[in-house]
Amino acid sequence: MCSNWISMNVLSLDPQRVLVEKSEEPLIRSLENWGFGGFHCCTADVRRRGSLESYF
Repeated sequence: MCSNWISMNVLSLDPQRVLVEKSEEPLIRSLENWGFGGFHCCTADVRRRGSLESYF
């Protein structure tokens, strides 16, 4: 008994890429139509090189 949009949480990676739950197919299609994309496969590194960059 809640909104259909309750699982609309996303993680913004940069201005063009976001992560969403795989089961959120309508949201994924909408984001793709609006020009957003995401990783098909990814890993998270523990150590990074380079300078800190803000996307906000």
